Amino acid sequence: MEATIAFEGTGATISGCSLPGSCRPEVYAVGELARTVEPYMLTRTVRRGETVLHNYRFDGRKHAPRAVARDNPCLGSASSNIALTHLAVS
Repeated sequence: MEATIAFEGTGATISGCSLPGSCRPEVYAVGELARTVEPYMLTRTVRRGETVLHNYRFDGRKHAPRAVARDNPCLGSASSNIALTHLAVS
């Protein structure tokens, strides 16, 4: 599973929800691995507003960061769901 959000600007913050069925996505920005998100952790509850990507060093052109579900589920996760909910661009 993969989620992509396209935008034009010099900075962006992408956030989402941590769901009990969430995976551990790898986030790519400008074609390179930016980070691996730990959305589920041990709380096993829904958490909103989790930061997936925070980068204010883009060059102002069009970008399309990706969150990619890999075969590395979190403890207790049963699926490869990715829940992206907000995008703030500057």
